[in-house]
Amino acid sequence: MTVLNARTRPTQADVAQLADVSPSTVSYLLSGNESRKRSFPEETRKRVEDAAAELGYVVNHRARALRRQRSEIIGVAYVPPVTPWFDAFSARALRHFAERDYSLVQIPFESDTAESVQRALARGYLDALIANCDDQDNEKMLAYATDSNVPVTIFSDTIVTDAADVVREFQREAVIDAVRYLADSGRRRIVFLDYEAPHGSPHVNLRKRGYLDGMRAADLSSRVVTCADNRQATYDQVLRLLAEDEAPDALISFSDRGAVSAIWAAGHAGIRVPDDLAVIGCGNTAEGRSTVPELTSLGIPEGDFAAIFDHVLERIDDPAVPCTTLSLPWTRFVRASS
Repeated sequence: MTVLNARTRPTQADVAQLADVSPSTVSYLLSGNESRKRSFPEETRKRVEDAAAELGYVVNHRARALRRQRSEIIGVAYVPPVTPWFDAFSARALRHFAERDYSLVQIPFESDTAESVQRALARGYLDALIANCDDQDNEKMLAYATDSNVPVTIFSDTIVTDAADVVREFQREAVIDAVRYLADSGRRRIVFLDYEAPHGSPHVNLRKRGYLDGMRAADLSSRVVTCADNRQATYDQVLRLLAEDEAPDALISFSDRGAVSAIWAAGHAGIRVPDDLAVIGCGNTAEGRSTVPELTSLGIPEGDFAAIFDHVLERIDDPAVPCTTLSLPWTRFVRASS
């Protein structure tokens, strides 16, 4: 058994000596990165792990962060309330970054908490920030990015900048396509279930704009009802809509959350989906796919965020990598509800 001075903390060099490998091999195998572990033979991995256990070696993450001059933390800023889409995005980000030794923190972003995000960037608490906010808040993120030199990624179909990476989803175009799809299938009374912009901001609602543009192109009368951010409000509003003499024959909801509530309301009212009423949501969330009938939705393929995450890591590793625009266009996923 190897004995160290009781007052001496074991180091990677001690583990390397006992396991008969190089210190760099110990660093790789004990980093917590599973992909790195898989690149070494099982026998080598076991020797290093056994040696670390025998010596009582524990990775000093704080010292490693200081050596690398990084916090090894990536922030995700969002405007409450949390949506199923954001839950899925965060879960995939957490797994993706964890495989590369980074932690993820969620930061609620509202007008009265904006300074906390600015402080986190200015003081070096974050190595990068991903912002899923409206364009008013995204403008603040751009200012923070310029001041802090921390890589910032924003989701926006309208902002043009060289101060941050921008993810384009082409939401307006996807909703125009959805209206065309419904009109081509014979639907004429298509209603849009909108949401109320958070904290009174002048949020650019590209989904509603796409609906209005699509209805004009199809030469159909448009109707927008605000309710899609609240399940109960949507349920009640859809019941009222379906009781009208000229009830809608199709609904497009700002979110999958609103669309699922609409399907529940239709079932309560004895309206068949999709025979009497077609329903389309936005987000392509797991909730929509588990609804009966399964929800047609606009969004990106489930979990297809790897290009975003990899570019964030690339910019952390090399500050000289220029900002870019990433295209992640929404797709229409046709399922049983339409």
